[in-house]
Amino acid sequence: MEANDRRRHDRRTTRTEVLATAAEIRGATLVADLLARRWVVPIVASLHDGPRRHFEIANALQGVSTKVLTETLRFLQAEDIVERCLVERDGVVGAGYALTARGDALYELVVALGGWWSTHEPTAREKRTG
Repeated sequence: MEANDRRRHDRRTTRTEVLATAAEIRGATLVADLLARRWVVPIVASLHDGPRRHFEIANALQGVSTKVLTETLRFLQAEDIVERCLVERDGVVGAGYALTARGDALYELVVALGGWWSTHEPTAREKRTG
């Protein structure tokens, strides 16, 4: 009976922790949805080294249409992941895109997820092919 009382007490005392965890899970779900959009991760990765012009991003990605790239960049602007800026190349100044602070933080998350995959994928593959 004492163990049951302890479990009930633990549930009451950790209720706020459970709510915080639910908020974190909701946030993680929203980030996963963001990263699942096609071209988001490659665009963020292509801008990590600095601002680029539209055609430079397109050349780096190879395979994205101009329309889809423009739509995705607009989406990322609305999400405060990228911002428009001026980019100078060979003395010519033109409009371009750069990561915001939020975009830099997202890039770090992408790198961390890649590291997690590198660590855990071989184990998962072994279990699948077992």
